Amino acid sequence: MSHERLIANSFLLFIDQIVVFAAGGWFYWLLLSKLTSTSVIGQATAVYSLVNLVAALSTLGLEYSLLKRSHHQRSEILGTALLIQLAITIASVPIVIYILSAVYTEGLDIVILAVFILVTWTFLLATRFAILGVSNARTILLIDTFATGLKLISACILIYFDFGSAGILTSILLFNIASAAAGLYVCIRVHGFKLSRVRNVLALIKEGLVNMPSIISRTLIYTLTIVLLAAVGMDDSEVGTFYMVLMISLFAGGLVTSSAYMLLPFSSTSRADLSLGSTRLALSLTVPIIAALISSPEFLLSLIGPEYIIGQSALMILSIGIIPFSIVTVGISKFNYLGEVRKLTAIGTIQVTSFIIPFLLFTATYGMVGAAISVLMSYILSALACMVWSDRMLIRYVLNSIIAVTVGGGIGYAVNSSHLNSILAMAIAVMIS
Repeated sequence: MSHERLIANSFLLFIDQIVVFAAGGWFYWLLLSKLTSTSVIGQATAVYSLVNLVAALSTLGLEYSLLKRSHHQRSEILGTALLIQLAITIASVPIVIYILSAVYTEGLDIVILAVFILVTWTFLLATRFAILGVSNARTILLIDTFATGLKLISACILIYFDFGSAGILTSILLFNIASAAAGLYVCIRVHGFKLSRVRNVLALIKEGLVNMPSIISRTLIYTLTIVLLAAVGMDDSEVGTFYMVLMISLFAGGLVTSSAYMLLPFSSTSRADLSLGSTRLALSLTVPIIAALISSPEFLLSLIGPEYIIGQSALMILSIGIIPFSIVTVGISKFNYLGEVRKLTAIGTIQVTSFIIPFLLFTATYGMVGAAISVLMSYILSALACMVWSDRMLIRYVLNSIIAVTVGGGIGYAVNSSHLNSILAMAIAVMIS
């Protein structure tokens, strides 16, 4: 029964990611690009990226604590985690104000909106993981669907009335307020609100800090990579292409992320390590997607726009990285459940160092392909560490997955290279894998 509910909640959370990242992310920015100028979009995304970065670091890794402990410590874990994150967020507000004030000297409204987005983001993240911690992915899906609709509609209206970047940021703020308010209401009804003793607070902070290396690594790959690419001299078109390629690979691995997040609450509830079954599930459902991406990367990118075809090599490399990404993502949840502090710290450290060093070596020379190789190496080396510390049966699952992707993706790529129908090539790759 635990595995059945784990699968059901993982699938619901995957649909939620489609709503948030596809509709509220990619489609949202694509729609706005048709309604306003690139300078307005650029200003809004720059502010949004900064706030997103600060918000991610302000969680202090407590998302895993909320997922693990919410079922057993409902009121205490929510209240304590929320106050810790809020304290860190408030402490970071002056830094955000200083940076934005220096850049937007005449845009006080932009600075104020950024601060409110950051604070509401704290409530959004805390309540989100608290709700997932009691295995209630359905509620998260309903909240995010409503909030995403509000975000899209308000953005279009505000852009129509020429509010520019402030209008875009206001729509993001409305999304945060709607999600945070609904989440807080659900959490207070289900969890209550209570603070832990000082000793428990310190233990919670320690538990969160253990996950910070992996959080930093994830932030580097998902957020700072785009900034770093521009810093090494890559032109805007290549940076934008790599961003889209990275989003496609993250979306393809979305079911893995969903399964990993739901692993913690279900393992805690059943008092059993369900990671092996979760990894098998994630790989089984993700392998056909990887094979499809490898078989026809040019066709998939052409659907977005012909200018994105230059990213096909980077997409193939990042697609290969989804398998080790699966192992690492589930492994982090596994070691959080088991309380393996040293292993979590080691995995995060390996991720960070194995990304930064290749990035500095390869990106200036090979551009987005070098950046993709850096991400792949980060996943592979940290996945090897996870495999060493995991059940040997995992090696069998991984080998089966590699064979399936190699054969299915290889044959699909050969069919596509023969100038036959690309959709047929993808279908063949999926069926064979």
